[in-house]
Amino acid sequence: MSVSPQNGKDDRPFLGIVFPVDNDNKKKYCIPLSSVEGKEKHKNAKSTEDKIYVRDLSRKDENGANPAIGVLNVNNMIPVDDCVIMPIDIKVYANDSKSVKNNKIWRTKELDWCQKNAGIIEKKAKKIYKLVVENPKENIRLVKRCCKFDVLEIVLEQWKQKD
Repeated sequence: MSVSPQNGKDDRPFLGIVFPVDNDNKKKYCIPLSSVEGKEKHKNAKSTEDKIYVRDLSRKDENGANPAIGVLNVNNMIPVDDCVIMPIDIKVYANDSKSVKNNKIWRTKELDWCQKNAGIIEKKAKKIYKLVVENPKENIRLVKRCCKFDVLEIVLEQWKQKD
């Protein structure tokens, strides 16, 4: 669940894309998925080194491009353990409220885009991880924008040992 202190956001799920950052699939990371709703500056934004814009493949904007509907903040990815990963149900049911139905449709669009671009997402995330962990001095500007992956991995291991 979200740890946001903002009113009305404490019970929403923390959504993200989970993938391995190493070749033997032992270290899993979650890239948080954030909303761009109501943020006009993101409408036609281009993906950057540490941000990947999720696009609505079902529609085009006035320029013929798929509009951004979310952003994967690769710089804010965190290590995760299987015990904290829970799938969310995005199947639309007849008794879903209008807002729940709309949310599930939105999540389905985000998932569709992420599945179609899984290779790009994983490649970019592994690259960011490697640059930050293995070559921090050469990538100081990037390191300043990213989480401290090595420190977070230690914290995760400590947390797992407490259970």
